[in-house]
Amino acid sequence: MAPLESNGKGQVWFKIFELGYNPDTKDWCIDVFNRQNGKLDIEIPADIKQGGYLVRTEVIALHEAERQYGDDKDAGAQYYPNCAQVYIIGNGTAEPKGVAIPGVYEKSQPGIHFNLWNGYKSYPIPGPELYTAGSIALSSEIEESSKADSLIRVDEPPEPSSYLENMNCIQKRKLRKRRNRRQSNVRYDL
Repeated sequence: MAPLESNGKGQVWFKIFELGYNPDTKDWCIDVFNRQNGKLDIEIPADIKQGGYLVRTEVIALHEAERQYGDDKDAGAQYYPNCAQVYIIGNGTAEPKGVAIPGVYEKSQPGIHFNLWNGYKSYPIPGPELYTAGSIALSSEIEESSKADSLIRVDEPPEPSSYLENMNCIQKRKLRKRRNRRQSNVRYDL
């Protein structure tokens, strides 16, 4: 995540979720993602300061990661990021320190340079340390409750404050509003 006013520039990105390989179940994050019909529930730390944020998700494909990019232009880990704009409502005051993207990964870093085909028992997730604090589940609905310290409201985002020209996403797509016919909730698709 990064504060919206940063436009994703500079050392502003902090990590709130990661999921790689589970050696007990032999599941990768993508296996969990596929079983749940392309959805993952994440928790937003409850102490995050209220305001607009960019949320950046990323899948790192490892099928060519045993060879480093640069040795062969068709080799290396492949990055599939997406971004969305959200607004957090709550009483939090935390403004976590971040990292710059691009620049967070090195091509020789474990987890980026990784041999998927030669046996493995674990996977070192690359990137910055995970920011943790008291958390609540990501929700698309706001409950009338004083128990929650921080909520994300995705059904009525604030007006964009800028065009977010450089939000560090490979593919920039317009956010479009679509009504789900079975529910009255509004959903935003990238």
